Amino acid sequence: MKFFGTIVAATALFTSGISALPLGDLGGLQRRAPVDYDINKVLVAWMADPKVQRNLVNHCTTRGGWEGWAQGDLETDFRTAFNIKETIREVTQVYAGSLLADFVLPKTSTHNGMVIELKCENAYGQKGVKIDKPVRDDIAKRAKVKPGFSDHTFVALAMAFTSDAEKSLHKIGMRPIQGATAALPGSQKMKIYRENWKLRNLVDDIVDLDQAMYDLFLTKSRPGSPSGTPPPAPKPAPKPKTAPKPAPGKGKTGPK
Repeated sequence: MKFFGTIVAATALFTSGISALPLGDLGGLQRRAPVDYDINKVLVAWMADPKVQRNLVNHCTTRGGWEGWAQGDLETDFRTAFNIKETIREVTQVYAGSLLADFVLPKTSTHNGMVIELKCENAYGQKGVKIDKPVRDDIAKRAKVKPGFSDHTFVALAMAFTSDAEKSLHKIGMRPIQGATAALPGSQKMKIYRENWKLRNLVDDIVDLDQAMYDLFLTKSRPGSPSGTPPPAPKPAPKPKTAPKPAPGKGKTGPK
């Protein structure tokens, strides 16, 4: 319904003759709407860096996790690419509770805010199918975003290099970012997978569901509702009583 309302409003605007005005007279209409940060471009360039590729070869075989290293490296590249002055890593007050957001790119007049979570496959702790749960846990965080960030775009990223991890991420709905790959020893490749959600749409869906459940409750409790218990059928009116017929030969009078 909201989409339909937007179409109606746009149609009314153009049919009213406003669209015939010069662009300079349209005021705010000529302003470009904010867009998402092009993080894919940054991630592709990061993966193409020879130094990053050498580090990735080492990190894929290490016993420890390397997510912290990736976060630190990417924070520098994000801030440089988008001219962000403040820190954007391990941000507080984004989620309900004590959870921290891996990255938060700020909302500006030209860009939508962005909350980003990252997981990295390693050779021991979360290799192959074991990356499934950490990534799903990251995705579940979007339901805990505070209202102040509900107009941000929520992004889940995962860096993985095994076929088992790739299958698990595909089942979740994540897809590789084209060009964000790095060759590893043998035939393996490190890839970056991504999926994102508009948090405002998620909030609207929850509100719509809540309203639907409220309406359903009212419908079921309303007397005589088709969805509720039908009222008892009215009792038929009693038939009028008639005088009993006299027995044959009695009660009759004939001519004397």
